[in-house]
Amino acid sequence: MASFTLVVRECIGLLMVGKNMMLKRIVLTLALFAGFPGASVGGEPVVGLWEKIPVFKGGQVLARPSFVFTNEKLKEAVVFTGLQDSGGELLVVCCVAVTDLKPVDLGKVLRKYAADTEFVDHLNSIKGLPFVYKADAISKSEWNSQMVVIMSHENDSTDGVPYSVPVISQKLGKAASIKPSFNKDGKSIRLSTVYSKDGARVSYEFNIDGLKTKFSEAAFPVD
Repeated sequence: MASFTLVVRECIGLLMVGKNMMLKRIVLTLALFAGFPGASVGGEPVVGLWEKIPVFKGGQVLARPSFVFTNEKLKEAVVFTGLQDSGGELLVVCCVAVTDLKPVDLGKVLRKYAADTEFVDHLNSIKGLPFVYKADAISKSEWNSQMVVIMSHENDSTDGVPYSVPVISQKLGKAASIKPSFNKDGKSIRLSTVYSKDGARVSYEFNIDGLKTKFSEAAFPVD
């Protein structure tokens, strides 16, 4: 759950009452936001996919929508860390945040960009993650090296490389990589990535303290 720290500070204020001055003790309570959390109804981290798929029109990138598909409905602002399979360790991608808790109307998005059938087909291919939210990169000062590379193409209208990565609602700092099995905040976590025999589909499984969450999407073609 979101945590707030209450700091109570006493100030002496001078109040004017007619020509008389009087001292009055004023207690100010300041609520300080302690950072984006990662949470879910059951107390387990939320997992899903960060999808950053360019939309093409006339050979140029028209838009580059950024969404997080999740296994649970969010009730508070959350920071997600990407974990990209590299054949051994997981590359850490830090980070994106969801602050708008109103789920995205995916049907409306797909109708808006219906002319780009590859964009539509890919988002329709995502299974096992019923909730969709707009996602934004966190402050640039907090990016790790992998995030810098991904975001470096943000404003290049000729760069149509799609990007997708499984995410978890935990902050892992600026580490470049992590083992597929790791412990964080008292949780034992493992991420498995498996491709279908024909390479057309990729499935993911998060195992958090024995609780498994599976989801999948179409694999991007390799040129």
